[in-house]
Amino acid sequence: MARQAGNDYFKEGRWKEAIDKYTEAINLDPNDHLAYTNRATTYSKMKNYTAAIRDCKKSIEIEPKHIKSYYRLANSLKMLFYYNESVEAYNTFLNIDPDNNLAKNERMQVRNNIFRENFEQIQPALRIKNWANCDIDPLSCKARLLAATLKFNKGNENGKNRNVKGLEEITEGIMIDERCIIMPNYLELAINTAFEQNKALSPTLSVHATILRYKQKLAQVGWDSIFPALSTNICTAFLIGYMNRYRADAQTIDQGIESIQRAIELASFARENFPGTIDGDTSINLILKNTFIRALKVHQMRLILVKYKMNSKMIDLFDKILQLAEEIINNCRENPISIEDSIPYCAYDRGHLDEAYGVIGSVYNERSKFSCEGLGVQERDSKFLSESVKNYENSLKYLPNDDPNFALFHYLIAAYKLMIGGHTLHEIKQHAQKAKECEKEVHPVFGDYVGDSFEKSIVFQSLEQLRRPYYIVSDDDYFLPKACQVSSNSKEEEQRFIQEYKDKTGGIEATKMDLSQAAARANAELLRNGYWFLNDVSKGDNN
Repeated sequence: MARQAGNDYFKEGRWKEAIDKYTEAINLDPNDHLAYTNRATTYSKMKNYTAAIRDCKKSIEIEPKHIKSYYRLANSLKMLFYYNESVEAYNTFLNIDPDNNLAKNERMQVRNNIFRENFEQIQPALRIKNWANCDIDPLSCKARLLAATLKFNKGNENGKNRNVKGLEEITEGIMIDERCIIMPNYLELAINTAFEQNKALSPTLSVHATILRYKQKLAQVGWDSIFPALSTNICTAFLIGYMNRYRADAQTIDQGIESIQRAIELASFARENFPGTIDGDTSINLILKNTFIRALKVHQMRLILVKYKMNSKMIDLFDKILQLAEEIINNCRENPISIEDSIPYCAYDRGHLDEAYGVIGSVYNERSKFSCEGLGVQERDSKFLSESVKNYENSLKYLPNDDPNFALFHYLIAAYKLMIGGHTLHEIKQHAQKAKECEKEVHPVFGDYVGDSFEKSIVFQSLEQLRRPYYIVSDDDYFLPKACQVSSNSKEEEQRFIQEYKDKTGGIEATKMDLSQAAARANAELLRNGYWFLNDVSKGDNN
């Protein structure tokens, strides 16, 4: 009997052979719930918890009273950090077997983990660090984040052991997806390790002087001796610059921009002068990768955006950001990457394109802002806001549907279209629906990552305010007025706006005109009721 043969292999620890036999048993009898449960147990031994969960659920579907399936399901969910679902499975198990102390203790551990996660705000990326065998689309956000988390955690362990290799692995993890970072002090640990072992030339030297030193050494000892120190210097400069994004003052931000520029120039020197291959286990595959410098420019661009948000009157920064973004976009077009290399950030043109267009959208959003004194309403320059919308829409083309930024950008676009006016209610609803679908998909990994977005509040409050009166028949395709350009404290201003809108849409049919008036009134009421949003919430988006 195939299932029994699987059991025999399982007892011997021959997991692969056991899986094959349990699969054979299932093919012979698709309703053999014991074969599903046993295969799930074997998958869990192989740390393939995703497959174990799938088999447990199938076993429960066939035989809902089979207690062992619930226990295995609870355990596998726990290993993937799905704590709430795990508690539910333990509860079902204990309803059938209330005296099982092992299950009670494990449920208590999971509940403690839930409390600790809520209390400490653990980085959501931790929830997928064990998805080593999950069957997911390599282009998905989860796949990229998984690769980044595994690389970052490995680098962190090497850093603790004073292994400079950890510096390169942490850098690569961040380059794949920066959300892999668990605690910023891990970066400080890696940097300190690098300096303690004297692998990098002193940063007190200018980058020009540093390159001259490397050229002198290169003539004496060759690349085999030069490259490890150069690689460490590049990674250290990048990580110092990257850490400065978390600081609040402009001077530190400037130092961060300079540090990443140092990394760019050193990496350019390496690429331009390195002759070919090098023996041994080095970071050559990272530093000399075709798109590594492009990735550094992405991070520099984002750091300049942080400074620009501190003072949006600095037009030179606005121009610098646009220049860098154009360089990144053009480089992506000139150096397209095959889908086989789609996960690593440094070889990921889709990731760089969504970053570039997203930052352009953010910088135009910042440029669009100005205060309207006396009204208490934040108005926007429609021309710049339209550019912001256009670039967020471009970014969406390259974002996977399970990335939180996919939801965030849809909320931003919908909110800004309300501000600009002249868009249909149908458009706004579509953006809101896509964002909600994305949020539902990413919640197990990221939690309420975009749940407190200011723009999200604008969108859903606007849709609620614009709910069609029961006595008006419409297809919901009428054009919306400018949501944020109706005075919040002047009835006369509201009536003037409605009259202007009537004049602009004189040919529209009566029912839709009624809706336009209702929309204008609703938007004015939204601002009146939601006045605190426009004053107390952080301005702009959080890209």
